[in-house]
Amino acid sequence: MPHRTSPLSSLASTALPVSSISPISCVHQHTAGRLPTLLLPVLAMLLAALLTACGGGGGAGGDKKVPTPDSYVSILSQQPPDPGYTGSEKAVYDLFNSERARCGFGYLTRNTKIDQAALAHTRWQLLNLNREIAHEEISGTAGFTGVKVWDRVVVAGYDYRIVGEVIGANYDYAGVAGGDAFGRDASIEAARGLLAAPYHALGILGQSGVAEMGIGFQYDSKLDVVNVGSTPLNRYFGVLTVNFGLPSGAQEQSLGADVVATYPCDGTRGVDYQLNGERPNPVPSRDLVVNPIGHPIYVMVAQGHTLSIDNASVRSAGGTNVTLLPTLNATTDTNAKLTGSPHVAAIMPSAPLQPNTSYAVLITGKNNGTPFTRQFSFTTGAGG
Repeated sequence: MPHRTSPLSSLASTALPVSSISPISCVHQHTAGRLPTLLLPVLAMLLAALLTACGGGGGAGGDKKVPTPDSYVSILSQQPPDPGYTGSEKAVYDLFNSERARCGFGYLTRNTKIDQAALAHTRWQLLNLNREIAHEEISGTAGFTGVKVWDRVVVAGYDYRIVGEVIGANYDYAGVAGGDAFGRDASIEAARGLLAAPYHALGILGQSGVAEMGIGFQYDSKLDVVNVGSTPLNRYFGVLTVNFGLPSGAQEQSLGADVVATYPCDGTRGVDYQLNGERPNPVPSRDLVVNPIGHPIYVMVAQGHTLSIDNASVRSAGGTNVTLLPTLNATTDTNAKLTGSPHVAAIMPSAPLQPNTSYAVLITGKNNGTPFTRQFSFTTGAGG
């Protein structure tokens, strides 16, 4: 059975090892001409919307670009033309866009220049790291294209206002690259893991208003053979880098003033039933590797608005109430990764959910002072 590395946000200068029991991911965001908006980890991209510098906030770093006014445009609600992805890149693009769009967060479009930067960084990690991931490259090494994500997208010809990066890694135990015991390849395992990690997922869902993405996935050429009990399994290692961007001069995307979007939302299926690690840890008081939490429920309103969660309940199809941790938001986040993002929140089950199980959710709160209620159900998958 596949093992996952947990989504992580870490100092960009640190290479992150993939453990034998879980996959790895990271988020980062950089905004041209101003301090980045820290969203979530893995948009190692939007830090919390895309973790900046993977795990930390970062300044403009001497960038001289002038930001556009902080006004917003509506999310892209019409499905864009087929972008032409194939293989694992298509699977990740389809997953992120279908989950975003179905739950009301809108679509992202493909940008081939961002693709180029993402794939180049995936290859750099496979060339230079021993089954580890990192956001920063080292000058002079094989395949070097730029130290930081914003350096790499500029080399690829992308003129940005906002850029971010999320990185995930996973093993594929199918015996051949391209599938696992759950019928998902390592790219989807990594992508699902990112969606289960609060800081990373909020960035993927658009916390910072990006409009485009680029994807680079590749397997290592090395093959391991590992024993699961008495059964030998072939194991490949795959690295997924997803970069997000907003072109220079463009306005950030935002939900409408009256919209309260959630993920999962009604009818969502196949989400991971647990989170067994994220860096920084959204629950600093516990080790998520040995004491995981359940897949969070994310809530987002328009940028510039303030979201408050008054009450939330999660109940299994059998009627069992799920114990919830305190809501993670701009006020309660001790890691300060959601600081400056009062329009997002994560409701976190205290223990893993059950696989292949339906859950009913009821949330009441306020969107900029206006009361709302959201009631829906979702279903977990076998992976986690």
